[in-house]
Amino acid sequence: MEGRQTAARARAELLLNESEKQGGCLAPASSADRRVLQRLCKDEIVEPVPGVFARRSRWQTLPAEERMLGVMRGLAERHPAWIFCGSSAALIHGLDVPYSLLHSIHVQAPGHAGRMPEHPVSFHSYRNVEAECAQGMMVTPFWRTVCDCLLTAPFSEALAVADSAARLQGLDRDEFVSRVMKETIRRHGRAGALHTAEWVDPRAENGGESRVRAYLIENGYELPELQVELRDPVDRHRVYRVDFFWKIKRAGNKVDKVIGEFDGLGKYGRGGVLANGLEARKLIDERQRESHLTLLGFPVLRFTFHDLVAPGWLEHLLASVGLHPGARRSVDRPLKGRC
Repeated sequence: MEGRQTAARARAELLLNESEKQGGCLAPASSADRRVLQRLCKDEIVEPVPGVFARRSRWQTLPAEERMLGVMRGLAERHPAWIFCGSSAALIHGLDVPYSLLHSIHVQAPGHAGRMPEHPVSFHSYRNVEAECAQGMMVTPFWRTVCDCLLTAPFSEALAVADSAARLQGLDRDEFVSRVMKETIRRHGRAGALHTAEWVDPRAENGGESRVRAYLIENGYELPELQVELRDPVDRHRVYRVDFFWKIKRAGNKVDKVIGEFDGLGKYGRGGVLANGLEARKLIDERQRESHLTLLGFPVLRFTFHDLVAPGWLEHLLASVGLHPGARRSVDRPLKGRC
């Protein structure tokens, strides 16, 4: 009996090793393998999705995006006919997908519909769906994926996907709008998708910057320029590029300038802990950068993901430098709606 258990454990370890080499989680087809892994779950193994396993030590080091990609690789290995779609396909295509869209796995599969009980997989039924291979998984094509997200996701999350799509494809706003118009003909939610497309800006470098901008747009704030270059006042040979730069018109033709920077989670190590000398060097460089920018005489606002889920604090932060909701007129929209 003990010999069989040892052999089963050794097989489970071998399967886990193979899945990790592929960058994925393990979704074994054998019920016997699943039972062995479930017995190990409390200490050594996690089961993030029913029937999908990973080593706890590895899982705990992965960001949310890598965790979801690992789960999907495991599911794709076990269910090769599944076609990932929506935000799941967007992540596989390398687009910026907000964390709020990573709670469900979206799949187009023959003979399935709805959502499995106590399971994060949502099945969708599309007519004449096409598929292609990306990162070893079957997914809906790039533009179908982008438009599915724009048609279904809230504005803030959809803008993050849209900005990254325009950036990856090298499109300006007008080119992006034209593509979305073409891809969404006769599709439900087209007006919302086009509204998002009209605000796209490929200069946004990550989903966090896009979501800050979405908050500003939705609440009528004066909008900043993106990725503006400012010369270092200490070393005139060095140029810093800032995420946001406002020029706020005041009474008497006065113009106040404000810098905004978005700090992504994990920028200085997980949980704020500096893991190595390289991360410590990055922190020192960033603090030096901010001290030099401050010498320009402009206030520097720093935004984080936590600010995005605390809009009251975000409003307070913006108000501290004289930015208030409703300051932008409705006619300041970049384009009129075109349905």
